[in-house]
Formats: sequence, structure tokens, C-alpha cells
Amino acid sequence: MRLFRFLIIILFISVLQIGCTKNQKDYYNTDFITLHVSIIGLHYEIEVTKEIARNFEKENPGIKIYVEPITGTAYETKLMVLSAGGNPPDIIWLADVTLPDFASKGMLACLDDFVKKDKEFNLEDYYPQILEICKYKKKLYYLPREFASVVMYYNKTLFDKSGVEYPTNEWTWTEFYEKVKKLTKDINGDGIMDQIGYVADLGWQAVRNSWLWQAGGSVYNDAFTECTINTKESKEAIEFLAKLVKEKNIFLGAGHAQLETFMTGKAAMMSQVRSVVPSLRHIKDFEWDVVSLPKFRKKVTLLGTCGYGISLTTKHPEEAWKFLKYTAGPKGQTLLCKLGSIVPSIKSIAESDTFLKSVPPRHNNVYLESIKYGRMVPILKKYSELEDKINTKLSSVFIGERDAKKVCEEIKKEIDLILRKNMEEDEQK
Repeated sequence: MRLFRFLIIILFISVLQIGCTKNQKDYYNTDFITLHVSIIGLHYEIEVTKEIARNFEKENPGIKIYVEPITGTAYETKLMVLSAGGNPPDIIWLADVTLPDFASKGMLACLDDFVKKDKEFNLEDYYPQILEICKYKKKLYYLPREFASVVMYYNKTLFDKSGVEYPTNEWTWTEFYEKVKKLTKDINGDGIMDQIGYVADLGWQAVRNSWLWQAGGSVYNDAFTECTINTKESKEAIEFLAKLVKEKNIFLGAGHAQLETFMTGKAAMMSQVRSVVPSLRHIKDFEWDVVSLPKFRKKVTLLGTCGYGISLTTKHPEEAWKFLKYTAGPKGQTLLCKLGSIVPSIKSIAESDTFLKSVPPRHNNVYLESIKYGRMVPILKKYSELEDKINTKLSSVFIGERDAKKVCEEIKKEIDLILRKNMEEDEQK
């Protein structure tokens, strides 16, 4: 009986080994070149990325793509740990703000030589403004799979019920303020606002910087050598937003809380980027659309991007480049475009019906128009540290605890120290 049980166990283990071998052999068979691709994103973006990988494999039977979603927080830290341990993925997903840290630490291969050697690849297919974001110290380190600009999403149904006219692409801060007040309501009279005019994540630099730039202010000077948040124009923008919060016209929601507030019909407006569209398309109870951000002294919004770079230590640089230009190229971007989550960085796709007629929203041209007046996301090292210090201080202003003038002076002192350290490190290299 014991012998029979032992044989059964041996047989079971053998079956498991055969199954595992069968499932894994494509990725560990020496007949194939295996490329590991790191990615972060929502589940539907990850699934489409896997579909892109399978399509690539069909066209390139000698290469296997292993998509590795890195979940949780601290994506950048995890990538740096893998790189320091000598085991980075071959292809690295990265966002605009992570480029300086990745490039300065020697994690990424410069793509300039790949571009020069590849006669079939043409950088002119991409929006030049977006390619500039993919450069660090004038060298190209990743290909953009999309671009992002902050626009205003608005609940058309709430506007209609409140008798408020829809915003136009030429609206102003004054008009925005008037609409927000009319759209903020305490419906049941309990002193709590049941309907909010505007929900915003003011701790997100994309939104915060857009407001500051419209006022003629900024967090940094153009060379990123000095913090300029203490200028009159910057403080004016911060005080304007703080006033809206004090008057209960803004709900300060970050991440999921912001999206949920808008999707449940509790907020009339929300400033966000294109990536929220697949979620918003599940809305059944009201109609929504997009419009450009309101302007003040300037009409401006933030331009950002994300995409893929090649690990400096990959053993298969040519194959990695082949997949890189595929997933960030027309075939990869077309699939993501159909999902609705991106504004393509390739001009021909962005300006085609594939994107423009992908509804809702109805006015997809709003995203494309932002290319003309958008401003690059600040590209500098120690982004997370800088943002933590800025947001910790500014949050006290937005909730009415502290004065903007004093806080902005404190921020300047702390940020200037970090920027000075960045410059000293660069001089030593």
C-alpha cells in the first residue's frame, strides 16, 4: 500500500513537471531569444500589452516576449533594485518623470544609434514635442507609446440640470469660477455639499503645474536650477485654488477617489489625462465630454508621455529594439488607441478616425490641440523627493491652515537645496 502511494506521488510530481516544462519551455528554450518587459498600469492596459507581445511573436517566431507587470507602489525603486542586482528586464516601461533617475544611474541604453542605423524607422512619424520629453541631456532614451495632456472632463447632464452653459475651449478662470459656484450645491440642506463643481488632485504635478503656468508662474525656472514657486504669479495661482477649496467648491480627491467622485455624478468637472477614458466609458447615468483647461494670462497645459526604453545591460539589444519600435509603433499604438486609453504619439494615428472617432468623448480634437500650446513636464532628478516636499507644504495651504506666501518661501529654500545637489552631482560626472 505504501509502495502504491509512493508511486502515485511520483507520478503526480512527474505530471506537474511535464506541465510546468510545457508551459515554460517557450520562454526558457534555447531555440528562442526571450525578452523580459517590465510594465505598470491598469489591468486592461496590461492585457493589451500582452496582446501586442503575442502579435509580435507571430511576426517574429524566433523571439519570445515575457511581459512582467510590476504591481504596487514604488515601481521606480523596484526597477532600480533589479538593475543594481544585475537582473533588470530587457525592456523597461518608464514615464517622463522617471527618465532622469533611470538615465543618470546608467540603467538605459541611448537609442540614438539604433535610430541612425535603422533605415526603416522614422522619428518624424512622432510629434516632435513628445520626443523632446523622451530625451535626457539631449539624448533619446525611450520611445513614446502615447502622449498625455491635462484637459477638463465635464458632466454634461449636471450642467444641463443646473442651467449652466457648457465650457468652451476659450473659457477663462473667471468663467470657470462662476460655473464652479453654480454647480456646487447642498441639495438636502445639511451643510454638506452633495454636488461639487470641481474635483482635483492638486498634489499631482500635472494638474498643479498647469494651473501655475496659466497664471504665468511655475515651480522651476527653465533650466531647473532654481525653484520659482515664490513668485507673485505662482502664489496667485495657489491662492486661487485655495480660495475654491475654502468655499467648498473643490473636492480634493486623489487617484481612485477623484475618479469615483466624478463617475458617480457627484462632481461636475475633473481635470485629468486620457488614461481615465476606458473607465469613464462605463458611465451609464450621464453624458460627459472634454474641453481644454480654462486660461488666465496664458493658455497652457502640461504635456507628458510614457513609453519603453532598453536596458543598458540587455544581452539582446537588437531584438529589444525590434520589439521597442513595434510596441511603440503603429501596430502597438493602434491597439491601445482602440482601447481608448491613449492619445497616440504617432501623428498619422492620432489624426486618423481610429482616434478621433473613438467616442466618447465627442471632442477628441481637444487632446490634439493641446500639442500647440502644451508645456513639457519638468524633467529633473529626484522627482519623487521634490514632489513629496512640495506637496507636504502646499497641502497645508489648500486646507486653509497656512498662508501661501510663507509656505512658498519655505518650499523654495528646501527645493533649491535639492536642485543645488543635483547640479553638484552632475559636475562630478
